[in-house]
Amino acid sequence: MAEEDRTVCVYGLPTDVTHERLKDKLLVHFLRKKNGGGEVTSVSLTGQTPSRALVTFEERRVAQSVLHTYPHVLELDDKKYELSLCLPNQEPPSLNKVVLNMTATINCSQFPEAAESLNVLRSKFPRLRIELGFLEQTWAPR
Repeated sequence: MAEEDRTVCVYGLPTDVTHERLKDKLLVHFLRKKNGGGEVTSVSLTGQTPSRALVTFEERRVAQSVLHTYPHVLELDDKKYELSLCLPNQEPPSLNKVVLNMTATINCSQFPEAAESLNVLRSKFPRLRIELGFLEQTWAPR
């Protein structure tokens, strides 16, 4: 249990790199203070095509620090990979879950072709429910 609270699971790994190179890149990434890192005791990969890595730190506080640092971006061969982290006993982060309800407020004045953008959304995602509401202008231009 002592090792488990010093270990984080890492997802979103590149798959077109050797295990040794990936382990080296992860080691360097998690040693860096800017990534919330510190001394690493081990990096292990799971599977032939690694779906996750287990990174174990010398201290529990470093594991907590990397979990609270965002984003984690691994740069490799001019590509960027956004990594997802969690504790070993937690369910891995997933975007494949059903979102029952989500609300977004969009300032359409930031889109040069706002009406066209909405039409594209409607055509590509016919089950998406879009409700339009308009705010009154609360400021006056000088």
